[in-house]
Amino acid sequence: MKNFIKQVPGFRSDTTWKKVIASIGYIFLLLGVLPIVFQGTLVDSLWNGAQIIAMIAFVAAVIALFKGNVKLLHIVNRKVALLVLVVSLIAAGAMPFPAGSEQAEVQETDQAENNELEAEKAAEKEIANLEQKEKPTSEQDTAQNQEKEVSKEKQSVEQENESAAEEKEQSAKKTATPQKQTDHGPDAQVTRVVDGDTVKINLNGQEETVRLLLVDTPETKHPSKPVQPFGPEASSFAKEELAGKKIEVEYDGPKRGKYGRLLAYIWVDGKMFNQMLLEEGLARLAYVYDPPYTHYQEYMKAQNKAKDKEKGIWSRDGYVRDDGFYYGRGTEKDSSGNNNSSSTEEKASENEANARENGSSSSTLKYDLNGPDRDCGDFDTQQQAQDFFEAAGGPAKDPHRLDGRDGDGMVCESLP
Repeated sequence: MKNFIKQVPGFRSDTTWKKVIASIGYIFLLLGVLPIVFQGTLVDSLWNGAQIIAMIAFVAAVIALFKGNVKLLHIVNRKVALLVLVVSLIAAGAMPFPAGSEQAEVQETDQAENNELEAEKAAEKEIANLEQKEKPTSEQDTAQNQEKEVSKEKQSVEQENESAAEEKEQSAKKTATPQKQTDHGPDAQVTRVVDGDTVKINLNGQEETVRLLLVDTPETKHPSKPVQPFGPEASSFAKEELAGKKIEVEYDGPKRGKYGRLLAYIWVDGKMFNQMLLEEGLARLAYVYDPPYTHYQEYMKAQNKAKDKEKGIWSRDGYVRDDGFYYGRGTEKDSSGNNNSSSTEEKASENEANARENGSSSSTLKYDLNGPDRDCGDFDTQQQAQDFFEAAGGPAKDPHRLDGRDGDGMVCESLP
C-alpha cells in the first residue's frame, strides 16, 4: 500500500507541504466527480462510474504514448498504452445505456419522436398520392371543366353589359335633368370693382351697385380722405376674385339702402366673398344694424382667426377701431402735420349713412334722437346703447355723454 501511495503524483516526495497540497487537490477532485457518478438511479451511477473509468484509462493511455509508461496504472510501455487506448474507446462508444436508467429513457423518447415524424411524413405522402389520383385525368372531365369556365365568362360579360347599360341610363337622366347647386340668390355678373367692399353688377339686364353686407374695407377713393393702409390690397383682391365673373347675390334683410345701393352677400365660385375678405384680414366686421344676420357667426369666427394670425389690417396696432380705421390714436393727421379733426366727423357721418343703408334709421332706435337726455340705465343691452350712440353722431359727438371718460367709442360696457 505504501509503495502504491508513493507512486501517486504528489506523494512521491517526503516533503510534507507537497503531500498536504496533493491531498487537498484529490479531495476536491473527488468532490467534483462523485456528484457526476451518483446521479439518478443506482444503475445510472454504475454506468457513470464505468464511463469515468474508461475516460481515465483513455487519458492515461494517451500520456503513456508520449511519456513511455504510466506505472501508477501499470501501463509499462507504449504497446500496453496503445492497447488500453483502443479498449477504452471501444468501451466508451459501444457501452449501451443500462435498461431503466434516465439516459435510456431519454434515448427511447428521442427514438419515439423520430418514429412519429417519419410516420407523419409517410401519411402526408399517401394523402398527396390520393389527391393526385382524384384529379380528373380523362378528356371528358377536362371538356366539362372548359364548358363551365366558358359559361362563367359569358355570365360575367352579360353582367358587365347590364351594369354599363344602367350607368349609361343614369348618366342620361342626369344630363337631361342636371342637379342644381345650392341656390343662394339671383345670378348676376360683375361689371366693375369700385373698391374692396363695393362693386357694380349686371342684374337682369340692369347695372346695380352692391354694398357688401357686414364688412368694411379701408378707403381708397374717399373724396376727403387719404388712401388708407390695406385699402389698395383689398381693392386688388376684389378685382382678382370678382372682375368679370358670374356671381350669386344673397340678400339678408332690406335689399336696398337709402342711396339705392343693393345690400347683399356675394357668392363667387361657391365661396362667399364677404367672408373671404375677413379671412384675409382685408376687412373688419361692421355695420351690424339689423340683426340677426344669417352669416354673422361665421364672419365673427373668420375675423377672429385673421386677428389671431395678425393678418392684413390686424398687423398694425391700434389701426382697427370700432368705428373705422385710424393711423394712430385719436384723429388722423394731414401731410402738413396738422390734426384733421374733420376726419372723425366725416367718419361719423359715414357711419350714419351706412347705418341707414343697412336698414336702420332713427325710427328703429329705442328712443328719439331729438328726445330728452339718455343714460346707460335707459337701455337693455350694450348693442342697443351703441346703436343709439352712433346714430346720434358718436364717436365724434356724444350729446348724451354715454361714452364716459375713456373716450374709446364703446358705450355702456357694463350692460349685457
